[in-house]
Amino acid sequence: MSHLQYFAYKGQGEEKRVKFSYAQAVRVGDRIECAGGWDPETGVFYKEINAQIDQAFANVDLNLKDAGGKGWSQVFRVNSYHVPINDEALAAMVRNFKKYMPDHQPIWTCVGVTRLGEDDMRVEIEVSAHDPEGAENRTKCSNRKVLCEYTSEADKRRPTPKAHVLMLEDRINLLERALEFHSLDVEQSVAQVLKSVTEGEPSHTGSSRLPPSENQSPSTSSTGVFIRVESDEPGTFASSSSNRRKEVEGTLTVEASLNFDQDGEFRYFGASSGRLQFQTDPVETSGTGANSSIPKSIEQSVVVDGVSIRRNQLIKSVMKDTQVSTELKNHLFDLYFAWEQPWCWVVNERLFRESEKDGGRFCNPLLLNSILAIASRFTDRIEVRAASSDSNTAGSLFFDNAQVLLHYDLKWPTITTIQSLSIMGTMYVAVGADAAGWLHQGMANRLAIDMGLNLDPTSMQRAATISEEEIELRRQVYWALYCHDKLFASYTGRICTMLSFQGVVSLPKVDPSCQGREDTWSFQTDDRFPLFTIRTSFTSLQYSIVTLCQILEQILLKLYAPQPLEQTSERSAFLLSCEAELDSWHSNLPSEMRLESSVPAMRAPQVFTLHMTYHTAVILLHKPFLSEGRPNDSSKMSSDPSTTDPTATNASSVCCQAAEGICDLAEKYRQIFGSFRRCPLTATHCTLMAALISLQIPRSSKGSEKAPFDMCANVLRELSDSWLPPKRLLESLLVLRTKKFEAMESSIIAEPSSLNISSSQGPDGFHETSPDITMNHWGSFLGDSSAMPFLVGDDLTFSTYTLPEDYSMYEDYGQGF
Repeated sequence: MSHLQYFAYKGQGEEKRVKFSYAQAVRVGDRIECAGGWDPETGVFYKEINAQIDQAFANVDLNLKDAGGKGWSQVFRVNSYHVPINDEALAAMVRNFKKYMPDHQPIWTCVGVTRLGEDDMRVEIEVSAHDPEGAENRTKCSNRKVLCEYTSEADKRRPTPKAHVLMLEDRINLLERALEFHSLDVEQSVAQVLKSVTEGEPSHTGSSRLPPSENQSPSTSSTGVFIRVESDEPGTFASSSSNRRKEVEGTLTVEASLNFDQDGEFRYFGASSGRLQFQTDPVETSGTGANSSIPKSIEQSVVVDGVSIRRNQLIKSVMKDTQVSTELKNHLFDLYFAWEQPWCWVVNERLFRESEKDGGRFCNPLLLNSILAIASRFTDRIEVRAASSDSNTAGSLFFDNAQVLLHYDLKWPTITTIQSLSIMGTMYVAVGADAAGWLHQGMANRLAIDMGLNLDPTSMQRAATISEEEIELRRQVYWALYCHDKLFASYTGRICTMLSFQGVVSLPKVDPSCQGREDTWSFQTDDRFPLFTIRTSFTSLQYSIVTLCQILEQILLKLYAPQPLEQTSERSAFLLSCEAELDSWHSNLPSEMRLESSVPAMRAPQVFTLHMTYHTAVILLHKPFLSEGRPNDSSKMSSDPSTTDPTATNASSVCCQAAEGICDLAEKYRQIFGSFRRCPLTATHCTLMAALISLQIPRSSKGSEKAPFDMCANVLRELSDSWLPPKRLLESLLVLRTKKFEAMESSIIAEPSSLNISSSQGPDGFHETSPDITMNHWGSFLGDSSAMPFLVGDDLTFSTYTLPEDYSMYEDYGQGF
């Protein structure tokens, strides 16, 4: 039976092969036989029939590709076994047939059975696929006596998208024209480069690689195109600097000869400091042990103990009148770790909860009060408010405590100080103090550099004695700050302060001891509704946010920085390259981060925010290429895209599609989770971008009854229950919309002939309107006064309660500039 080849994919496939002695797929020449049902990584079956059938189809696709095939496109026979067999199961099968095999229809045998292999199994799908190309390739490998292997991770086995091919061709043509511009012969230049590479030393893999040009950053090309460099280690992500680089010449240390603070915390010192020569010889400290994260000298120990005693005394004097019931505290913890932390993952839940219970070092009163303050924004319970009728005072008691505690914590900062500053930055924004929020986020970033969070301890020439647990926490905090920096920069329109090339950090890994909690998240959309559970991957969400923010960083630097790309050729090249990068990011998302229309309820709410952020990045990329005009110029905001150049026309179309994508996601989010009451603040900026595009670019809604501006207004209203900025932004949007209508009415009065022209699209591009009804400025949204109770006659002011005087002054200065 040497002509038979058996396969078992990584995860459950290999586990079942060892445990039950059977394979997942078999290849007989150009034919592949396999079956599928469970989750290939966990072996779990979804109990809901639609979800289980969807998973079975995905598993078969993985199985075929692991055996060297191309997936469902090669399947010609399907046998399915059902418990029970009913119309719902058959409809799910047909839906997946159309999804996975849109270009052909296989033969299908459908059988109802009384039981399958396991109790929860409701379906088993068995297929036969024809793969002549794979068989031929394997024959060639066999003749050369070369091991022929295909894995789903290394070989996606799917054709390159046409858009990528066209972009690559345009890029090649552009580079050839650049060479000709400098009077260089293309073919001769290529021959010289290939000759120099051939005569050089071969690479370790046996293939030649073109050397980088001089003065070129490892993270960007000469045109500023972002290049993602992934770590060879599964589950990690290297920074945009090359992963194959020399060790960092610096150290993380608590030694008194370098670290004058002597507070027991690791600080980073680089080669330019001149202090590295004062380090203790590693041989002298080799017996201190792997977990020696505490200073060993008697003098330092006394200093550290004194710091702890003094800090505890100050904390007790501040916290003596603060009492929180255990029930309320646990309620707020659950809200924070379900709704805020998965998106801004600056805190490790397991370490925090253990330390809060046992008095460990990963929880202190400052961090505790910061979490309670931000979590209070997600609840309707009045005991967390300073004024029971004012939702904007939610969490004020805890926030007041945090502000006082921060003053003392900054004297002896730790990693919990960084975490607290990041959360407090969000809290300041929540109450309308953007400047103070920006200040505190910047303090967190600076402290992170001080403690060396931007450098993996494993990348140092001299490794620090830090436990694996803390190393993973440092990575987690760094990437959370990095992403928060990009999102905050886009929200305020300011420069990024944490750049990719400044760090060499792997993506945090999932803690095996907390695997169950991180795979299963429990949510409660409102206190009045029951708890329900969603399965997802915490690591996949982190990875997806980080990689998207790295692309967003390039967009902000190249198009929105004080010194952006100015030459048209450079901007066009960057646009094409970044379009391809965004498209590649979206098409290569992990399966658990995709939003399938068939099973939207199987995704966590933060996945929807992720996709909204993606569409916002698309808008930010194309917005500078729209026809010129100030954003607040009503006369230019509704210009016809057809009158502009092709680049502007394409940018208009893409921006409209992205805005509609944000609105579609918002509609699905509201259908599943009820409202945006507990959504992270990031959704505010995404919704604002969609609303502005709907006002700026007129576009037909193609008969759809949905009104994106109305949807955006509703989302901002729901976000206003937790955050103040959406309330303020909605007020400004409505004023802007009024100005636009007034400009249109003035134009109609000035040009009476225009009254005879039938219009099928409104000023926001989503309602069918005519000149005789233009006085209805607000469309369907304002037709229902109950939908927006605070818009008419309500006081939209807010009180900056307990903000320190210097912060309020800082806010005034920030607004003045």
